[in-house]
Amino acid sequence: MQYERVDLVVVGGGIMGSMTAWRAVQRGLKVALVEQFRPGHARGSSHGCGRIYRYNYPEADYVRWMGGAFPLWHALEEEAGERLLFGCGCLDLALGPEGDAMLEACHGAMLSQDIQSDFLRHEQIRQKLPQFTPPPGVRALYQAQGGVVAADRALEAAWQGVRRGEGRLFVDHRVERVDLEYDQPTVLARDTAFRGQRLVLAGGPWAPRLIPELARALTPTRQQFALLRPEDEAMYRPDRFPALIVHDVEQPYYMLPIIGSEAVKIARHGGAPPADPEVVQATPEPRELEKLRGYLKHWLPGAYNAPIEGGKTCFYTETSDTDFIIGAHPARPDVVVLAGFSGHGFKFAPLVGQVAVELACDGGTSWPVERFSPTREALLKPVG
Repeated sequence: MQYERVDLVVVGGGIMGSMTAWRAVQRGLKVALVEQFRPGHARGSSHGCGRIYRYNYPEADYVRWMGGAFPLWHALEEEAGERLLFGCGCLDLALGPEGDAMLEACHGAMLSQDIQSDFLRHEQIRQKLPQFTPPPGVRALYQAQGGVVAADRALEAAWQGVRRGEGRLFVDHRVERVDLEYDQPTVLARDTAFRGQRLVLAGGPWAPRLIPELARALTPTRQQFALLRPEDEAMYRPDRFPALIVHDVEQPYYMLPIIGSEAVKIARHGGAPPADPEVVQATPEPRELEKLRGYLKHWLPGAYNAPIEGGKTCFYTETSDTDFIIGAHPARPDVVVLAGFSGHGFKFAPLVGQVAVELACDGGTSWPVERFSPTREALLKPVG
């Protein structure tokens, strides 16, 4: 048995664990980042070309957290020497009274944090975005400061940042056991015992296994998304096409513009049955891809008529209230839990990482984390 003794052990090399490790080495800590696969694997939640970043939330807490994440994203861009954020704006469209209520709540929450957003009428939508043919009477909320973060590149930038500091990355190290009985938390993985002054668990869909105390509050689901290649690609680049979210009570979905070489991405938000991350199923079902394209028939005829270039899968890890889990492990305060990011956490990752380091090393943070507590009452009710 080998021993690795460090200031901080981080389990999980997805975006949350990687950002935690990056913020820790920025602080001068010696870090071990333990990951069971290799960078860019498709069995978690951090692969692929893009993720939406936005202020469009009905809760002021999330709007405030987005404001805190932006400077850290820019710091990572500067350190990496490459662009990671693509500002294209974010457009929320509402179908029905529930969607209308969501837009009003988002507008109010952003206004409370001095973030500008604008309601658009039908003719304004067509003028700004000629690709759309929304039905008359549809409501839209536009937020110019939204956009897309290059997911794969952001993850790689965080890993490189860890390497530049006092951090070591241990890939192909599957965690066999998390032992919290010693004076220092210990992680056993591939004949190595990782022992740190502090521990952060950021296991994504494996969180229920790593943190059995919270297993009943976390449900991994496998999501599927389609990639479409419109004939006029220029109309679907970030300078001419926003991140799009459709609030439909029956099935909300979202779209991303073309970033890099990947095609237009369309996916449903949620609605998938529970799934086991141990079961490899990287190829979406053809019927699901066609169903996703079908959403565009009356909205985006140019994309609807485009061939399906392919599709991919990823995982959500959902909590019963869709809020994150960020806080001390129920068993001991020197272990921090990051889980339940439910398909909307990527944009906050650098701030989540910073907060995790503060909680682990300082025992507290100036950021409001009460709603994300691992011991909050809402988590007593299992998802579904």
